Amino acid sequence: SAFLLDSKKKKKDCFERGSVDVCLVDGVDVGSRITKIRIGHDGKGVGAGWHLDRVEVKKLDALATNSLTIYSFSCQRWLATSEDDGAIVRELVPALETLVERDEKERQVKVISSKRNDRLDVIQYRVSVFTGDV
Repeated sequence: SAFLLDSKKKKKDCFERGSVDVCLVDGVDVGSRITKIRIGHDGKGVGAGWHLDRVEVKKLDALATNSLTIYSFSCQRWLATSEDDGAIVRELVPALETLVERDEKERQVKVISSKRNDRLDVIQYRVSVFTGDV
């Protein structure tokens, strides 16, 4: 489940132009790296569509409480039935993966490593489509 961290913000004010909405999401452990996310909405309501610039996911390191990995998923597309290609769900891969460490004593954040993923590897697949005889 997901919870907005800004409890003063009304649901209707979420995902407005130029805003940043921060959610706390509880989920199962997906392993050491996040390789893809799926984001979207149900398309219900007037003006349900919105333009998504990017999503940042901060994954806390369970073993080292002072470090976390920040994944930046770039989208720069609409999630709207009336805009772009009409899709309201997008699958995104991280464009940037940054490991940071918090120094509580110095009250600083130090970048340990940063990896840019400029593009996906292209893999050729052979796809067979079977139609029914009905």
